[in-house]
Amino acid sequence: MRRVSLTEPPPVGAEGKAGLMTLMDLLKLLKRNWKMVVALPVACMLVCAVVLVVMPKTYSATANVSVSGEPGGIGGVAEGLAKEKSSGKLEVTAKANTTNKTVAITAEDVNGQSCVNTVNEVAGNLKTQAATLYPNVQVQVANASAAVDVSPSLVKYSAVAFLAGLFVAVCIVVLMDMRRAPVHSAAEVEEGLKIRQLGDLPFPTPEHAREAFLANIRFAGEGERALCVVPVGGTRNSVLACLELAQAASQAKVKTLLIEGDLAEGALDAMRGDQGGRRAVGLADVVSKRAKLDACVIPFAPSVDYLPAGSPLVNPVTMLGSSAFEKFVAEAKEHYSLVVVNTSDPANHADFAYIAHAVGNTVLALAEFETPTAELAEVANQLDIASAKVLGFVMVQPPAPAGGRGGRGARTSRSHRASESKTSMERLKAATPKRSRR
Repeated sequence: MRRVSLTEPPPVGAEGKAGLMTLMDLLKLLKRNWKMVVALPVACMLVCAVVLVVMPKTYSATANVSVSGEPGGIGGVAEGLAKEKSSGKLEVTAKANTTNKTVAITAEDVNGQSCVNTVNEVAGNLKTQAATLYPNVQVQVANASAAVDVSPSLVKYSAVAFLAGLFVAVCIVVLMDMRRAPVHSAAEVEEGLKIRQLGDLPFPTPEHAREAFLANIRFAGEGERALCVVPVGGTRNSVLACLELAQAASQAKVKTLLIEGDLAEGALDAMRGDQGGRRAVGLADVVSKRAKLDACVIPFAPSVDYLPAGSPLVNPVTMLGSSAFEKFVAEAKEHYSLVVVNTSDPANHADFAYIAHAVGNTVLALAEFETPTAELAEVANQLDIASAKVLGFVMVQPPAPAGGRGGRGARTSRSHRASESKTSMERLKAATPKRSRR
């Protein structure tokens, strides 16, 4: 099989497709950030409603003055009288209508009766002055009898505030996504980096998706027995991928060895709970000839054994880059039909490149809206330099976010991630006969 080069330029037209967010991507992004998308509009609506309720009501009253001639001159007199009466919250205006030959005098205030009294007084004064200034013009006054409530509509303005908050929330979510520039979909990775998707592992993972993942890996590997899983965007991605792959191999009765290759943090070891932990002898002890492979493996599930990370006496990079590690991989392939190695996070350690070089076949574990595009491109470049054959990638469903990067939200998100991995681990424990556990 031709080795996929991750440094080749994407095909013509792929740049535009990979760089643009589709409507479906936007909907998935809003779904992931649904708390902000809901909370901000509701908060804006509630604040607007409280302000409108607390604000005093505004009343308006209008008195109409009808004239027999052109109302322009009388309208000017009315405007002067209206300005004299305006003070504080009381606002009085006058507007002449040449078509109907009327002058409307309107007052707005928090006191309705004050509005009625003011417009009637201005209308009376206007009639008196008009009789002096325009003796040939007949003036009739229709006094205001009551004021009407013209306060802002609670429903209307609350709805406007809700829509404004929704718009701001969408803008914030999109800007945050643009700043992080994560992978939005599997199609984006396939078009941008020209590598194929081997599986899609939502949570919880259906059995057919797990089986398809194992089948695709075995076909893509063309008979190769070993592969390593490299997480991009967090160690949780590779941990879940390894656990699901181990469960699929157990169901298919494929003799499999699952190895914790993350000697620095041991994310897979941490998920194992009471089955050994980081202190158990494992990979580091076997490679350094301090223990035999058969003595270190732990029954993990039917047809699946597990090799912990162990305790390295030297720098992990020194050990994983040695010929002893390559000999260990060859020995493991002689005893097992499938060897799966979990690697460290490329963002924190360079161990993954040495493991990928020794093992050969590599699978990238990604997560939508979590794996940064820049980090993925960097990892792909390092794997290409390490002469690793990238079989493809698996898309792990990201957890629903519970807040920001820090504080309570971040702790809740980390707890949710751990619970997902532990759930996968518990399924494997349940499938393991008690008599076979050590």
